[in-house]
Amino acid sequence: MPSDTNTPSSPRRRGPSFASPLHEVQNWIPAFAGMTKRLGAALLVLTLTLLAFPAAAEVETVHSPIPLNEQQEAFYKDLLPELRCLVCQNESLAESQAPLAADLRYEVRGLIAKGQNEAQIKKYLTDRYGDFVLYKPPLAPRTWVLWFGPFILLGVGLGMVFAYARRSRSASSTSAKVVVDQAALKKILDEKAP
Repeated sequence: MPSDTNTPSSPRRRGPSFASPLHEVQNWIPAFAGMTKRLGAALLVLTLTLLAFPAAAEVETVHSPIPLNEQQEAFYKDLLPELRCLVCQNESLAESQAPLAADLRYEVRGLIAKGQNEAQIKKYLTDRYGDFVLYKPPLAPRTWVLWFGPFILLGVGLGMVFAYARRSRSASSTSAKVVVDQAALKKILDEKAP
C-alpha cells in the first residue's frame, strides 16, 4: 500500500501547525545577522580602544615624582640613554617601558636630586647591577671579552674562510697536476705500444 504523507495518520507529516527547527532558524537568521554585525562592530571598536590605551601609556612608579631644576632635568635626560634596561637588554632606560626601568629612572632621578655627578651615579648602578647596566662598559680586564670578543670571533671566522679557500685551491691545482701527469703517462705508453 502506498504511503501518503498528507494523511493525518502518517507519522512523518509536518504540517503548518508543526514547524521544523530548520524553518524557525531560517526565520530568525536575518535578525541574528543584523545583531552580529552590530555586535561585531562594537567588539572591534572596544578592542581597538583597549589596544590604543596601553600603547600610549607610560609605566611609572607609584612613588611621587622627584622635582629637578632645569639643569638637573637636562642632565637626567642626557644620562638615561647611556644606561641599559636590565629587563629589555636592547633598550636604554629612556626608551624602556618595563617596571624595573621605571624604578631605575626613579632611583637615578633621586641620585641627581641629591647632587651626585655622572661618575657617582654610574658607580652606584654598576656596584648594584654590574657593568651590563652601562651601554659603554669601561675598558678593564673584566670587560675585555665584551670589548674584544667580537673582533676575535671575526678573526677566527675569517681565518677559517681563508684556510678553506687555500685548501680548495690547492686541491684543485693538485687534481690538475694529476691530469697532466696522466696525460704524459698516456703519451709515453702510446709511444711504446706500436
